[in-house]
Amino acid sequence: MNASTSRVNRLDSTGRKAAARTARARLGLIKAARTTRGLVAALAFAGGLSLAPSQTRSFAQEHLAQEYVVGDLPETVAGPDNAIVGLPPDAPLDAPLDAPLTGAETGLELPSVLDSEGLADGDLAGQIPADGIIMDEAGASEYTISDDWLPAMGGGDPARCPRWTAQVDALFLFMGNIPNRTLYVNDVTGVPALGMNDAPPAMSAAPRYALTWHRDACRAFEINYFTVGSFHGIGETIAPDGTTLSSVGLGGVPFNDVVGAGVETTSGIKSWEFNLRKSNGGAITWIAGFRWVEWTQQLLVGDGFVDATGTPGFDAYATSTGNNLYGGQLGADMMLWNRGDRVRINGLAKGGVYYNHQAWQRTAIYSESALLDAAVGASKDTVSFVGEVGLVGEYRLTNWLSWRAGYTVFWLGGVANAANQLALTDFTNDPATTSVSPYSSVLLHGATTGLEARW
Repeated sequence: MNASTSRVNRLDSTGRKAAARTARARLGLIKAARTTRGLVAALAFAGGLSLAPSQTRSFAQEHLAQEYVVGDLPETVAGPDNAIVGLPPDAPLDAPLDAPLTGAETGLELPSVLDSEGLADGDLAGQIPADGIIMDEAGASEYTISDDWLPAMGGGDPARCPRWTAQVDALFLFMGNIPNRTLYVNDVTGVPALGMNDAPPAMSAAPRYALTWHRDACRAFEINYFTVGSFHGIGETIAPDGTTLSSVGLGGVPFNDVVGAGVETTSGIKSWEFNLRKSNGGAITWIAGFRWVEWTQQLLVGDGFVDATGTPGFDAYATSTGNNLYGGQLGADMMLWNRGDRVRINGLAKGGVYYNHQAWQRTAIYSESALLDAAVGASKDTVSFVGEVGLVGEYRLTNWLSWRAGYTVFWLGGVANAANQLALTDFTNDPATTSVSPYSSVLLHGATTGLEARW
């Protein structure tokens, strides 16, 4: 009977337990390995292979592109040349099975390929950093290395948050909440002939930019900017044959004998945001920051008339308003759908109370019928509100680029709109009087689409 067979015979139930511990010690090398060459060496040692340093590269190319699973532990361990590896009689047996043994406890010597990588004798798991390994629920009894994980062995980490995120979206916004303000009526029937709702602004498109710097996985700083400068609406009317039109409440001055009239509006919004974003690792990212919003609007009303002598003429009435809103905002960005695949859906809500610094209005009149050419203005500080809600879905095109699409709603409250200033000016007084009403609201809504890049 040779020496190897003698050792096998001495493996009673306690010896088999020790042999299993020895196998777990070898698996501990796999758990500890982090670099490609170190992992090859660990796999070779655990499998009873002896590879020279020059062979590790070809071994990795041939085998590491596959998925390796080290599963059920054998009762005995096969060493080099298929010899049966046993334990010295004095090997300790009281360590827990899931704890890797040291070289001194097992009586095993490391192959030279591991020594060439800078590993020393002693406690193996303590010598090599233990991170990056993919483990299943079985813990120490099964270790899996897959193709998706292999790029991380070169120093990258696919799960690591990007340092920068840039978003460029196209906003396609409509303006709602148009005031129903009558401008002209028919002199014969008294029926409104032209009003503000006859000039609904068309959809306006503009880009929106966002840049986010991620301090770590939970905290980030965001800059967000957009400007939509042309919500343009136009409407007109012609008096029916045998009738004329008259103006309603335009500076207290009546425009009579009107045969045709028109109204034109232009509105615009600008926004800068500086936000801190914080997440606790859950579905909600909290937002706190500063925002500046500018809302402006211009209204022009004009008509043509023919007086009793048959002489034609022209009247014009123009009002402009502006609002500068400064304030803090709070909000949340919530993950609504994320199954770990290419698609995710987020909901966004943020708002705040703002200081509307010098909400203003300027009104001018030029009337050939009334022989007037004058202008007045007023301003007032007030408190306003700005809110934004949105829903956006993302489809991941690559690991660094995503396509975005969604819907966004903006609400501004406590602002000056042009239509609500018409009744506040009286050019029949000398001098003319006026004031400003910063108590209107604005509703903007529409679709968004764009790209997000991460690096």
